[in-house]
Amino acid sequence: MDYKTDIEQHSFERLRTEVTARVPDNSTVLEIRSATGGLTKQLKEKGCNVTAVALEVADIDELDFKQTLTEKYDVIIFDDVVARLKRPETVLNYVGGLLSNNGIILASIPNIGFGYYRLEHLKGNFRYESSGILDKAHLKFYDRNGLYSLFESAGYYIKGIERMRKSVPRGHVSDALSQIGVKGSAVAAKQLERSLDFDVCQYFVTACRIGGGDEFKVLHEKAIDHITQLKIASDESAGLREVIAGRDRDVEALKGNVKLLEDMKKAVEKQREHISNLENSLASKNEYIDDILGQLKKIHKAVVEL
Repeated sequence: MDYKTDIEQHSFERLRTEVTARVPDNSTVLEIRSATGGLTKQLKEKGCNVTAVALEVADIDELDFKQTLTEKYDVIIFDDVVARLKRPETVLNYVGGLLSNNGIILASIPNIGFGYYRLEHLKGNFRYESSGILDKAHLKFYDRNGLYSLFESAGYYIKGIERMRKSVPRGHVSDALSQIGVKGSAVAAKQLERSLDFDVCQYFVTACRIGGGDEFKVLHEKAIDHITQLKIASDESAGLREVIAGRDRDVEALKGNVKLLEDMKKAVEKQREHISNLENSLASKNEYIDDILGQLKKIHKAVVEL
């Protein structure tokens, strides 16, 4: 299984888990899906009454929901659909009239800011694919901030947002950085990996219709998310400070090694100077000895002649 196929399988399995966990038993559910099958079987096993509408058989952008669907729903699911709509704000706003009191929207939406594709975009590559985040059927693309803008403009507040994470291979990060002229060091790669939702391939949104007094809920939920992101940023900053502190310690250690080398160099120079002095002294002593030997030879010759 290649990396991108693994991402899709990972997201699909997580989607089923997230939906199943959030749909109450015996709920009335409207499932708007991009493919046949979908989640209907799992939801029916929970005793849910499910009405399914597939993109293959209906133009969701043009569908008159109020004429076609007459009951109220506890949950409306957009299963990989929002990114395929021409007017997602209009559709979301329209189906809001089909929600029962306290009804919720559940939507799975791919993250265009996912690290793998963020790096591809930095390299100048933007190519539609047969499936996945850049599925050629996708007409809209969203990152985290874009999701909030979308749902708020359609009359909802985001009650919860789950992040489906998938790590980007470190080798891919380093190679991409090198290709765009950025030194692909471990520090640079780690810094990029810590950026906002770099490892998030898909979002799973729980949204509620804004009603009287819900403005406070909107601000509250946004505050919670921002606080969460600030904590993540703080943790990332602490991690980076730790890396910098480690580098500072390395530098100090190198400085110590440099001083040690300089001291050793000075010691060697002193030894060389001492050796040179010894050699000069030895040379003088050799001359003195040669002179004495010469005198002894003369004395020996004189004694022999006597």
